[in-house]
Amino acid sequence: MICILVLIGAILSILGGVALVGLGGLMGAVGLGIFGAMGAVLGVVTLLIGIVSLVAFWWLWKMLKKGWTLAIILEVIGLILNLVSFNMGSVVGIVLALVIIVYLWMKKDLFV
Repeated sequence: MICILVLIGAILSILGGVALVGLGGLMGAVGLGIFGAMGAVLGVVTLLIGIVSLVAFWWLWKMLKKGWTLAIILEVIGLILNLVSFNMGSVVGIVLALVIIVYLWMKKDLFV
C-alpha cells in the first residue's frame, strides 16, 4: 500500500513538473520572463523529485533498505514543504507524509 502511495506521489510530481515547465515557457513567451524562469526552474526541481520518487517506489517494492531510506528522506522533505506552504491542500499532504513515515518507521526491520 505504501508503495502505491509513493508511486502516485511520483506520478503527480512528474506531471506537475512537466506542467510547471510548460507554464514557465508560456509565461516567458508572453513577456513575464522572470516568472517564466522561476516556473521552469521549479518545474525541473519538481520533475527531478518525481523521478527520484519513482526510484524510491521501485526500491520499496523490492523491499530494499535504500528504498526505505530514500522514501523517509523524500517524505520528510515533503512534510516540511507542506508545513511551510500551509493551506487546505497541504493538510492532506501532511497527513499522508506522516502516515507513510510512521508506517515505514514501524516496518523498518523488514527491509534488507
